[in-house]
This record gives sequence, C-alpha cells and structure tokens, in this order.
Amino acid sequence: MADGIAVVGGIDTHTDRHQAAVIDSIGRHLATEQFETTRPFPRSESPRPPYHHALTMA
Repeated sequence: MADGIAVVGGIDTHTDRHQAAVIDSIGRHLATEQFETTRPFPRSESPRPPYHHALTMA
C-alpha cells in the first residue's frame, strides 16, 4: 500500500433508517447521511442506491 491517507465508508443498517458515514484513516469525518428504509426508491431516479451520494462525497 502506498503512503497516504485512505478513505473508509460504512453503513449502519436499522429497520427504519440506514446511516452512512465516511472518514479518513486519520479519523477526520468526511460525510454522513441518513436514509429511510421504508421509502420506496424508484429505479428511474438513479441506478445507484441513495447512500451512494454519501460514499462519493469523500
């Protein structure tokens, strides 16, 4: 692995909401977003799940 700062993303899943977060390898918070699981997500809006935005913000 090259020297540098890595980016790590994770999703905490729950029944009603999912929480996505992105930090770097030295602990800096880069992004956090929460998404309802009960709201339908039409495929026509985007080919990616709604939490993709939080993970690409890093």
